[in-house]
Amino acid sequence: MEDCNGALTPCATSLPNVPNQSEVNKNLPYDALVGSLLWLSLGTRGDICYSVHILSKYTKCYNMELWNYGKRILRFLKQTMNDTLIFNAKPGTDGNATEFRLIGYCDSSFADDKQDRHSTFGYCIFYNGMNCVSWSSKKTDTVVLSTCEAEYFAITRLTQELTFFKQLINELFANSIHGFMIYCDNKAAINLATKSTDHGRSKHIDIRLFFIRELVKSKKVLQLEYIKSEDQISDIFTKGLNKEILIKHKSQLNIL
Repeated sequence: MEDCNGALTPCATSLPNVPNQSEVNKNLPYDALVGSLLWLSLGTRGDICYSVHILSKYTKCYNMELWNYGKRILRFLKQTMNDTLIFNAKPGTDGNATEFRLIGYCDSSFADDKQDRHSTFGYCIFYNGMNCVSWSSKKTDTVVLSTCEAEYFAITRLTQELTFFKQLINELFANSIHGFMIYCDNKAAINLATKSTDHGRSKHIDIRLFFIRELVKSKKVLQLEYIKSEDQISDIFTKGLNKEILIKHKSQLNIL
């Protein structure tokens, strides 16, 4: 791959076909490729996180299509080998950074996995405005029944991660953070979290429902804000993007 041509995106906008057992080629170093890319995606290159997540789902059953999918990520890394995750010492220009020094963005697909119809959720966390300190792209534990539930699942997982960061930073810097903010692009999920009225179709998610509502009751702990889908940074963790949108979200993650 040293002399390969670069690629402008790490993956196609469409998902690869689900392989079957008869297609497995044990001669391919697929596990080594996935392991190396996982290390990189978890450390500094959040822009390949979704692509690597797709690869890692098929470590027991893979084919040449998935192998080429992985090689495309390598071609993208060659094209962008000088890209760097930047951290700023001073808070960003975002006015929310002064009151909410921990800000999260979350998003979710809906039943995109062709094999079991689980959804993919993703999130990213910013500390002091522009510093992206955590990100993730994972498959939901269970099948969700609506886009609202899928987004609510993402909010719950992000809240758990933000709570951990809040406790960690307060241990290091003596209660410097009192609350955090989450941006979500699904109004139904936000209404479900902020309003006490229940609907029959939301009863099955009542545990997550009351977990979030308890934190929302005091705006000093959790504040949920709506953001337009085109401005949702965590889109990069839930689907394959075209070049223009990928570059936009990469710069928002401060990978420059």
